[in-house]
Amino acid sequence: MVAFFILYSKSSSYIYYMKITEKEFRNFFANIFIIIMLVCLTSLTIFGQVTSVFSSSRGYSAIYKGNTQNSNVSIMFNVYQGTEYIDDILQELQNGNAKATFFVGGCWVVKNSDVLQKIFKAGHEIGNHGYWHKDHKVLSMEKNYTEMDLT
Repeated sequence: MVAFFILYSKSSSYIYYMKITEKEFRNFFANIFIIIMLVCLTSLTIFGQVTSVFSSSRGYSAIYKGNTQNSNVSIMFNVYQGTEYIDDILQELQNGNAKATFFVGGCWVVKNSDVLQKIFKAGHEIGNHGYWHKDHKVLSMEKNYTEMDLT
């Protein structure tokens, strides 16, 4: 395959050619495409505003940034197995007059609903972490909703 490049200047124009393979030709345009996509994503990051990762039609939304005017900290726990540390955690949170979010898995909840009630009655927030602790970024949106609905 031969690729032609035309260079033009006010004084003269030149036609350059060079032999490149089809693979080199595809790689060249693939790299151009990647550069264009990176420029677009960078522009969106700088000038765009991300508001939600979930469809608002389902009522779910994500919080990306809290109130920066206050000195607050957010504490969260993922709970998928065992209960041996829960009582100590709840006691320490109570001692510090602090609240936390507990992201629970549905398979854990089935076996430990009494512990879940204890967490909730202590005034902590309960978050949904899916039923089976799957890699949610590789699941379809529908399967993610099923995981959340099961829990």
